[in-house]
Amino acid sequence: MLLLLLLLLLLLMLLLLLQLLMLLLLLLLLLLPLIYLSLFIQGNPMKGLICCLSYTKRQLPCKRLLAYSLQTINQNCDINAVIFHMTNGRFVCADPLSSQTRRGMQCVE
Repeated sequence: MLLLLLLLLLLLMLLLLLQLLMLLLLLLLLLLPLIYLSLFIQGNPMKGLICCLSYTKRQLPCKRLLAYSLQTINQNCDINAVIFHMTNGRFVCADPLSSQTRRGMQCVE
């Protein structure tokens, strides 16, 4: 009888531990989007998430440019870049020293 009570107590403790783990997982799932969004709110929308690794060679039509942000060399990103925000929701990396890029920036301003 005592063994049965001990087994039931152990089972109850395991169930409580499982519930605690489920609550921690739920809390983590709720906090991750908030952490992700906080990266977007702090200045540059691309900071900490994506770095340009190369520049586009395509000419960017003014009518497709919504805005731009600047990427600078820092501990996360290796090159300076102008990140154009396109009307289709995409981002395009451009060389900040290019005359084509400067024309695109003037289109947005």
